[in-house]
Amino acid sequence: MWEDIKLIGSIAGLATAAFTIWDRLLRWRPLAFISVSGTAHNFLTHLNIKNVSPINILVKDIRCYPNYFRVATGTSVKQIARAISRVPVLTVLPPNEQTELQLFQSLNRGADAKPARVFIFVYWRKTSYTWLPQIPVLVLTSTSDLEKMGQGLN
Repeated sequence: MWEDIKLIGSIAGLATAAFTIWDRLLRWRPLAFISVSGTAHNFLTHLNIKNVSPINILVKDIRCYPNYFRVATGTSVKQIARAISRVPVLTVLPPNEQTELQLFQSLNRGADAKPARVFIFVYWRKTSYTWLPQIPVLVLTSTSDLEKMGQGLN
């Protein structure tokens, strides 16, 4: 009988641990995706971040690898200069809101460079407990895919 109680208690403990990990680390993760606008000959690439949770989230930083890609909060000279100097992108997204950031290549990537994979990491926190690290959101693409997206515009 005591063995049955121990078994039930250990199963309940494991279920509680699994739920806590899911709730704190995997639930209500923001969405991140790439879009383009403009024309096929002159297009802008955007990194969109959407908060799908019922609470605010804090976007702490966005890192791109290889590091010749940058993310700016807008198209003004000041915002692009902040991106080039690698000032962290810091923004708060209210529930069910989306932000559109500018994704661009810095000048240190040559025009004749080979196609390469691009990894974009979005570092974020829930504002209800900012001390708890969250798994970054990953957007995986390539330079050739970004060009193809722009060429698909009319």
